[in-house]
Amino acid sequence: MQTHIHDEAPSMATAEKPHRMLPLFRPVKGRSHPCPRRPGHPKRNQESNKPLQIWGWISRKAVYPVFRIRNVLQLLTVLAALFCLPEISFAEKIVVYSADYPPYQMVHNGKLTGVNTEIVRAIFHNSGIPFEIKYVPWSRAQKIVGDDTLKNSAIYCLGRNEQREQQYKWVGVYFYQKVSFLTLKNSGVRINSLDDVKKYVTGLVRGDIMNQQLKSQGYIGKHEIVSDDILNIKKLFKKRVQTIVTSLIAAKYIAKENGLEANQIEAQYDVATVGFNLALSKKTSDEIWSKLHVSLNILLENGTIEKIIDNWR
Repeated sequence: MQTHIHDEAPSMATAEKPHRMLPLFRPVKGRSHPCPRRPGHPKRNQESNKPLQIWGWISRKAVYPVFRIRNVLQLLTVLAALFCLPEISFAEKIVVYSADYPPYQMVHNGKLTGVNTEIVRAIFHNSGIPFEIKYVPWSRAQKIVGDDTLKNSAIYCLGRNEQREQQYKWVGVYFYQKVSFLTLKNSGVRINSLDDVKKYVTGLVRGDIMNQQLKSQGYIGKHEIVSDDILNIKKLFKKRVQTIVTSLIAAKYIAKENGLEANQIEAQYDVATVGFNLALSKKTSDEIWSKLHVSLNILLENGTIEKIIDNWR
């Protein structure tokens, strides 16, 4: 079942009181009133070499020009200027997809949370881009965001490899996890190399990058595929599979939350360290990618992401 929560960056419309006015235009004598440029990039007056500036006042009910509107043409000019101000229009909302994968992504008291979710939420809030997070089955999340006909969608907790390279716009890695072959203690299963894995029935998660890679390289023999790690771990305890490939931290957390004996799970063989990426659909604008990329780097450099991770250790 699809679970989602709407989470947006603060907007002017919701923040302003009914009668509070925002400065919008400032008159410049002897000039027409074209659409102003973005802050910091004003169009230049070729005669005086000064930026063209048009200001006024806007409220939620009406526009009040500082100068007197003397004719219809002047009024139309003002209205045209209002409609072509990109900096005061709301950015398009990004729908961000991932899957239920405790403790990295999970639902707690009706809220989407987890270390990955909190990091991604911080990245979007810092960028100022409105967003909505949804948990769906992992393979579905990849299919939606990997569709090159759609824009304004994102995915996180995504591993990066050659097969996926051209499917997404990669914002960057925000977190790393160790992936291992896990078994139950006293199960008699012994995995000392990848070749040993073929002796056992392995539980795989549909769409998981490490599972796909190991399978394609011929290291997986008999196997069963499920939609998420929760089902995989339950099958491990029911002895329907003998080993699974995931993070030991995640597996123990899921087991504990589902009333299973978490201390019975052990790591037999470490496969790799996988980077968790935030990525966008290919048709999402480069401007959105740039804002998120800068936001991610800022939070990595100022220690915000490390603090979030520490809160979940």
